[in-house]
Parts: sequence; C-alpha cells; structure tokens
Amino acid sequence: MRLLGPVLGRLQAELLQPLISRTFELMLANKELPEAPEMLQGQNIDIEYVSPLAKAQKLTDLQSTMRGLEVMMQMGEMAPVGDYIDTDGLIKYIAEVTGMPAKIIKSEEEVAALREEQQQQAVIQAQQQEQMIEGQNMQQAAPMMKVLQQAEQAANQQ
Repeated sequence: MRLLGPVLGRLQAELLQPLISRTFELMLANKELPEAPEMLQGQNIDIEYVSPLAKAQKLTDLQSTMRGLEVMMQMGEMAPVGDYIDTDGLIKYIAEVTGMPAKIIKSEEEVAALREEQQQQAVIQAQQQEQMIEGQNMQQAAPMMKVLQQAEQAANQQ
C-alpha cells in the first residue's frame, strides 16, 4: 500500500477523474444518458473508486479514525470530548468506508421517527413512574390520614 497508494492517488486525480468526468459530460450532452431525477439535477457528482486498493486505503482511514476515537475516549475523563464528536456523522462515515449496503442502513427520516418514538416512550415512562410514586405516597399517607380523622372525631366527641 505504501508503494502503490501514491501512484493510485495520482492516477485517480490526474487521469481517471478527468476522464470519467469528461465522458459523463459528453454522454449527457449527446443525450446518451437518461435525464437525471429532479433531486439530482444541478448536483455535483462524486466518483467513488471501489478497487481493492481503494478499499484498503479507506480501511486505513477508518483505522486512523478509530485510533483517534480511542484517544478521545481516554481523554473523556478529563475533558468533554463527546461534545466534539458528531455521532450521526461518525456512523455514516463508518458505513461508507466499510462499504455497508445501503439497504441495511436506515434513512435519516427513519432514524428521526425512531428517535421521536423513543422520546415519546421515555416521556410516558417518566409519567408512569411519577404516578406510581404519587400512588405510593398516597398509600403511605392514607393510614396517617385515618389516624388524624379518628383523633379529630375523638376530640369532637369530648
């Protein structure tokens, strides 16, 4: 990797990137490609290389990221490093670098809905716990109230 990495990087940047971009532009201009969906129109297209060496380079990046996270977690005892980490971005990066299939990754909308549901369940659970505590307090207070009522009745009779 040390020997071929720089060569591959230069090939991608100086040969393949311009070649693929130019071919794509020519095919678009000659109407050899179908029209892009409305969502993709006007967007820049990034080329992702999937050769074994390109994958190995991505995994090297992932190892560096994981090493950085380990160091940050160790520092977490001294400083609030968690504030600096975008956990959603980290998960997306790991999924991309490892080449996880898109069909097993939830969409952002699905994740937002799941988090909303979890938040609602947490609120319901907190309310139920609060009601249970109030009920226990009432049960503990009921005998005292009965004693007070009996004492009041006895005082009224005298």
